[in-house]
Amino acid sequence: MKILLFGLNSSYTHTALALHSLHKSIENYEPLIIEHTINGHYHDFLSDIFLAAPDVLCFSCYIWNIEIIETLLRDVKKVLPGVIIICGGPEVSYDCVEFLDRNPAVNYCIAGEAEEAFKDVVDILSGISILMPTNVAYRNQSDIISNRSVGLIKDLDKLKFPYDREFIENNKNKIFYYETSRGCPYSCSYCMSSVEKAYRKKSLDKVFSEIEIFNQLGVRLVKLTDRTFNADKKRALQILEHISDMKTETLFHLEIAADLLNEDLIDVLNRMPKGRIQIEAGIQTTNPETTEAICRNISFERSAENLKNVIKKGNVHVHTDLIAGLPYEDLKSFERSFNDVYNIGGHHLQLGFLKLLKGTKIKGEYDQNNSCYTEKPPYEILKTPWMSYEDLLVLKNTETAVERFSNSSNFTFVLEYIFLQKLFTPFLLFSFLGSYLKDRGYLSRPLSAYECFDVFAHFIQGLSEVDDEHKNVILILLKMDLACSFPYRKLPSQFKDRLNYTLVKKEQENEFLKTYTPDPLSLKILNEQRLNLSSLSLFNEIPDDAPVRYLEIDYARKSMTGRYSCRLL
Repeated sequence: MKILLFGLNSSYTHTALALHSLHKSIENYEPLIIEHTINGHYHDFLSDIFLAAPDVLCFSCYIWNIEIIETLLRDVKKVLPGVIIICGGPEVSYDCVEFLDRNPAVNYCIAGEAEEAFKDVVDILSGISILMPTNVAYRNQSDIISNRSVGLIKDLDKLKFPYDREFIENNKNKIFYYETSRGCPYSCSYCMSSVEKAYRKKSLDKVFSEIEIFNQLGVRLVKLTDRTFNADKKRALQILEHISDMKTETLFHLEIAADLLNEDLIDVLNRMPKGRIQIEAGIQTTNPETTEAICRNISFERSAENLKNVIKKGNVHVHTDLIAGLPYEDLKSFERSFNDVYNIGGHHLQLGFLKLLKGTKIKGEYDQNNSCYTEKPPYEILKTPWMSYEDLLVLKNTETAVERFSNSSNFTFVLEYIFLQKLFTPFLLFSFLGSYLKDRGYLSRPLSAYECFDVFAHFIQGLSEVDDEHKNVILILLKMDLACSFPYRKLPSQFKDRLNYTLVKKEQENEFLKTYTPDPLSLKILNEQRLNLSSLSLFNEIPDDAPVRYLEIDYARKSMTGRYSCRLL
């Protein structure tokens, strides 16, 4: 019996953890895995399946691939009429019967965690077993037999390490997903993990031995899929201590609850080798009425303080998340949430939009309160009783501005100056910038990193709210941002001409350490404005009474955000 596990990832850099884990659960059958991305050519998907000629074809269904898969299901049956099709994944787990009814090509639908049930179904098909698992819906001639449960693996230590060594070695520059736990002890109403609250953990010995495989094979980035990595603080501390002691170049990405960071966890994060860990903290909102409505009882004040203590040390890359479209959050409330979270000072702020996922508590609530969301996946919010579609469009533009001009880290000095001088709040700046991008057609085409500097310069120059004195300083800092974001020698000639920096020729042991003299007008303005500029990080190492003369850039050293290390002299 020939079995094919077919995966459609959202990006080429991703790997399909679920498919590889399912593969290990039936490895005695020697199944085949084929992975594509949703951006690939449809006929490549269909032809690869046809040429593999499977007896059993399996799909893992998510919001990003379900539309393509449902089309494939119909076409596969046209070219392989005898193939048996098994589907599973979060996008089908909570309406298995409806999914089977809608897709007559599918024979079996597995609800929830599937490793055990998948093996049982394959054993049935091979004649080894006759007992159907309770979390499987299936066809019995013209009837559809409903599943009676949603699958849950009680002992995660029974699961084998999902990835073959050969696969890792051939794909080590991709993102590898890995889990040390499943489920979540919390009940956030928008999250799939709130549906099944059983929180289960792998043993530490198993975790340590498995992450060592990634290390030995030189994997670049491992993203832990644990919903709340530090839900068990003692266990999280032990894992972090182990990662800290590893001799590795692998970067580990963790999703954490910031308010659960205690002194010990903050201490180990601050002792972590730089670039070893990045943490993602889902704040989502700072509106107390909203946090109560979504069953997310966290302290924003404690979360902010803990994250600032980690950011201040500078060893860990910190992501923060917000969700637009939550209950009781109108545009004004979201503006406050945005400013609160941005002012934590994280390296990356992700502005996301509520997805009404099947099986979640909030979907049932929003189906009753006249909210609207997209008919097709990812079921993204279109309007709520508190926020109109027009409001959400403002936030869509704002999201793009944040991504291009803040998360890129290319505008660090400029943004620091604008906010220290209180020229704008973070939300006002990025919402104005988002509207500017939309009005001039920049949202309908890609912008190069270099173009963004020109766009920002024109945006600032056109703002009547900013006086000429501030504009002059911003444009000078914009040049310094440019010089510190890209190798000077690789800048396009028009940008080098605009910078008008002179390389100071002097003997230095470090060939990557370059000292530049900015243009005379820039130096004059910087020295005249020293009182307004002394609080900027750029001026940390120069005495208040010393004139600015040079910009020193170390092209061998990068900051946490990927910028070259620099200072004024």
